[in-house]
Amino acid sequence: MKEYQGSDSVLVDHVDCTEEGKTLCQKHSVRGYPTIKWGDPEDLQDYQGQRSLEALLKFAQENLGPLKEKTPLEKAMQRAQKAIKPLKDDIDHILKFRKNAAAVLLVGGILIGLILGRCCCARRAAVDAKKKEE
Repeated sequence: MKEYQGSDSVLVDHVDCTEEGKTLCQKHSVRGYPTIKWGDPEDLQDYQGQRSLEALLKFAQENLGPLKEKTPLEKAMQRAQKAIKPLKDDIDHILKFRKNAAAVLLVGGILIGLILGRCCCARRAAVDAKKKEE
């Protein structure tokens, strides 16, 4: 994308995530290759569009430009959200697991109750019938 070479507001570049760029790729959660990221360098977003040159150029023209200067409060909030994200992901995973575990326990309890109810009720009925005969 030669149009953006030397631009003050747009950087189009590539990083080798297997070598010297490994830490940069880990920092920005690059897990597959090729990955296209865009936006604020402090909060890069995944590009989800088509990979043709025309589609990339159109996306760049519509979405890339000078960044709005952030206030210190906005920067602090963004850093806090980044720091909290792994914790939030863990909590979401635990809650999902707990919901699944609760469903398994409920179904298991109902099945055990039905089985024990059948066994105990059948024995009790037999014992009651025997006592009546005596």
